[in-house]
Amino acid sequence: MQRKHNKQLTPIAKRLRKTMTKEERHLWYDYLQRYPVRFYRQKVLGNYIADFYCACAKLVLELDGSQHFKEEGLWRDAQRTRYLEEYDLLVVRIPNNEVNRNFREVCMYVDLLVRQRTQGTVAPLGRQIVEHNMRLNPSPFEKINSGQKTIELRLFDEKRQQVQAGDKIVFTNSATGETLKVTVVKLHRFDTFDELYKALPLTRCGYTDENVDKATPADMEQYYSVEEQKKYGVVGIEFEITDKAEHP
Repeated sequence: MQRKHNKQLTPIAKRLRKTMTKEERHLWYDYLQRYPVRFYRQKVLGNYIADFYCACAKLVLELDGSQHFKEEGLWRDAQRTRYLEEYDLLVVRIPNNEVNRNFREVCMYVDLLVRQRTQGTVAPLGRQIVEHNMRLNPSPFEKINSGQKTIELRLFDEKRQQVQAGDKIVFTNSATGETLKVTVVKLHRFDTFDELYKALPLTRCGYTDENVDKATPADMEQYYSVEEQKKYGVVGIEFEITDKAEHP
């Protein structure tokens, strides 16, 4: 179907490019602008303006704030999606909080969609799997080795910002020097441990059924100050064991 653009929307689209939301700027300047396949921002498509559009993959990305989840917003979005789908476009809606908290996962998802929609003709971005090293006290080390703990809690500082899904982490027991290796499955980003403790299953973060009722975000302040949390944010690194430690 031939798409006829509404020329009256062109000046509005130009204005929107200058007044992008924080989340739109983050996704555009930190990822889509340098992506190997061209994306357009605030692109006029028929009678609508798409947040981001990739012609090669026939893909539309829409970033949704809280207003999109109200009844009127949901109805308008459904109308918009049906209209764009008539032109064989895939419309993908991404909540703003996902961009803020799980930026790398959002980027990986977009990359996967583009490569799927182009039958694999788009090459991966070239990043190789990285192996990271982290030291652990004996107790959390043993909990990971036994499979009880599958999420490691850390400050999201410069070192942890290098970790991505698919990477490897070698944990070293600080007392014995034993090592075990895991594969990163997902990163759970939060502003503070208070938010993290409310969102993640704490029995997978090192607590047991016996002490989880007494778990508190203050437990992490012995490692990371409130000021550090405000500066960097925090992260729950979810993983699967690749190589267990072998005890003599």
